[in-house]
This record gives sequence, C-alpha cells and structure tokens, in this order.
Amino acid sequence: MLRTIKLKNFRSFGECSIDLNSINILIGGNGSGKSNFISLFVLLNYIGKAKLRAWIAQKGGFDNVVYKGIQENDTIDIEFIFDSKKEGLLNVYGLSIGATEDDYIISREYIGYWDKALYHEPYTTAINSLGNESKLSSYANSSSNTFTVL
Repeated sequence: MLRTIKLKNFRSFGECSIDLNSINILIGGNGSGKSNFISLFVLLNYIGKAKLRAWIAQKGGFDNVVYKGIQENDTIDIEFIFDSKKEGLLNVYGLSIGATEDDYIISREYIGYWDKALYHEPYTTAINSLGNESKLSSYANSSSNTFTVL
C-alpha cells in the first residue's frame, strides 16, 4: 500500500509530505489543490508507461507543472513510499525532473528500500538520469537488474 508521498514544486504544492491510510478523503475549497493531488496518480501511471513527455505536453509544458513556474522553481521532486512484503521495511520510488533551456530532463530516478528502525534515510539506487522518459518500467522488466524491491 502507498504510505507516503513527498512533493517539492509539483503543481500547487511547494513542499509537502502526505501520509496516506487505507481510506483517504480530500476536502478543500476551490483552487486548494485537490485536482492537482489526484493528477499525481495520473502522472504515476504515465511514468509507469514511459510516457512522461505526453503527460507534460497535455499540461501545456513543464512550466505549467512546476510550482509557480520555471522562473521561480526549476525542479520537481516526487517520492512515493510503499509498504513492503517484509515486515518493517518500506519500498521507495523517486523522481527529480528539471527544467532545461527549452524542455525538461529527468535528473534523477531511483528505487530503494528503507528499514526505518535502523536508518534515517532509505537506501536507494539510481535507475535513470539525464533522459526525458522514466526507466521504471524497463528496469522492472529487466532480468539483469541488480536491485530487488522487497
């Protein structure tokens, strides 16, 4: 189960960490970020299909998905923390997307695991850097990867 989402400079979210439960309810006034929060799950679906470019294009370009535009912020950081099959461990997926002169680039993409009882931060390994599409799907389907998600 998805436990926590950490966002920095995504749509209307400057920086936040959102803890989730088995049932979650979004309540807020118009323009408070409910739809932007839901769009995060659509983004995750596009990432899984290696179609990040298509999602960003649908939103009108990178400037429209980064908090307050690229004049104020040039990087989006997203991290998902999931339950693991092993008791006490969590799985982690993260992505950093940065603005370039005329486009965007994935500056960091990683997976990892976290034993919160022993470590302050998760152990991660890079699966992508300096590309325009996520490598998550191809990494998950590769028999040669050296990292097993627990």
